[in-house]
Formats: sequence, structure tokens, C-alpha cells
Amino acid sequence: MNDFKFRLATLLRLREAARDERRANLADCQRAEAAVRHQLVQWNAEWDRLKSTTREATGPGAVEIDRLVDACRYGQTLEARRRQLDEQLAELTANLESRREALLQADRDMRTLEKLRDAQALRHHQEAHRQDIKRLDESTQLRVAVAKSA
Repeated sequence: MNDFKFRLATLLRLREAARDERRANLADCQRAEAAVRHQLVQWNAEWDRLKSTTREATGPGAVEIDRLVDACRYGQTLEARRRQLDEQLAELTANLESRREALLQADRDMRTLEKLRDAQALRHHQEAHRQDIKRLDESTQLRVAVAKSA
């Protein structure tokens, strides 16, 4: 009996490529989310510096109006940046979830085909083994018949 050949091997390779692509897409999205989270950490540090600057400008003694106005404008800019980062993070979080689901589906598709391939390979090998035993039985019967006639 000839070697086992899975008839859906091409489809299996295509599904494997699709799974690998989805895995890469998920990794890209995770890197983007990590970058936004890093920017949020930087934003928090910058916000803390701004609060410190504002406290210094309004401390005891003469009030530095120009410095306070600049700090207020910069605070508005930071708040706008924070809203933008929050929106990006929300979008990336939703995108991450959909990419995880796509990867899980691709993995399920792969496992389905791999199980089918394994089951067919097992049946093929069992059939080959059965054929080998049948040939051995036939050759043994021939030897017994030749030995009896001799």
C-alpha cells in the first residue's frame, strides 16, 4: 500500500497561513496597545509636573500670572491629549478582542483539519497493517500447502 497522502493538505496549509497572519495581527495590536499605555504613563508624569508647576506659581509671595496662564493652556492641551489616548486605548481594546476571537477561530479550524488528517492517517495505517497481515497469512498458507504436498 502506498504512503498516506492527506487530500486536504493544501487547505490545511492555507488555514495555517491564515492562523499565522491572525497571530501576527494580534501581536501588532498588542504592541500598539502597549505603546498607548506607555504614552499614558508619560502623560501622567507630565500631568504631575504641570500640577507641581501650578502649585509653585500660586505659592506664597508674588503670583506669576504669565506662568499660570501658560500652565493653564498646557493643561488644556494635556487634557485633550488624554482624551485622545483614552479613545485610542478603547479602540485598541475592542480591536484586540476581535483579533483574539479571530485567532481562536483560526486555531479551531486548524485543529479540525488536523484531527481529520490524523484520523485518516490512522485509518490508512491500520488498513496497510491489515493488508500486510493478510499477505503474511496468504504466504504462510502457501508455505503450509507446499510443505504438506512435499
